[in-house]
Amino acid sequence: MVSYTMRCRRLVSSTLERGCVWSGPRAGRSLSNRPNRRGVPDLDVMLIWGLALLGISILLLVVELFVPSGGVIALTSGVVGIAGIVCLFLMKESPILWGSAGTLTMLIIFPSAFALWVKILPSTKIGQNMLGDIPEEEHERQREEQQQARDRLLALVGREGTAKTVLRPVGVIEIDGHRYDALAEGVAIEPGRRVRVIEIVNMQIRVRPID
Repeated sequence: MVSYTMRCRRLVSSTLERGCVWSGPRAGRSLSNRPNRRGVPDLDVMLIWGLALLGISILLLVVELFVPSGGVIALTSGVVGIAGIVCLFLMKESPILWGSAGTLTMLIIFPSAFALWVKILPSTKIGQNMLGDIPEEEHERQREEQQQARDRLLALVGREGTAKTVLRPVGVIEIDGHRYDALAEGVAIEPGRRVRVIEIVNMQIRVRPID
């Protein structure tokens, strides 16, 4: 009787070490799939990682729509999404089902997000710089600034100033406390010599020394 009991205990121990239930309606199932103490089956770690990475990937796509980065965030989102799909395919149970579902989800979301991104991009400053598309208001503002700068330079024609550096032929002059880059005509002009603005050519001040 004692010998029979010992053999039964050894059989149960060896069966449990192999990770299977010894008897009952769930015979042959891995112990890792048995319910925990709360009666809830343990979730596959790869399932958790896969869903988390897919969620992060979708979140990055949303960020890219509102904060265009020239595709950097979108590329990161794609890499994270692929990692999530790989995790789903590495699951212990139903890897094909979960992996295919993850792949299908990304195949739907990514093209839709890309189409929306292309539609929104031209209205952002980054998109305008990338596409070289500047609104008419910006063109008008730039033209006004250029005209104002030209008018300020034209107002200097006939004014006198002092050379602050050697003009050979380009140097710095000072007129009424303001310094300007200038081009000397004819000969080099030494620092401290008086000069007169004779004309403005292509937004450049041209000066001559005062005898």
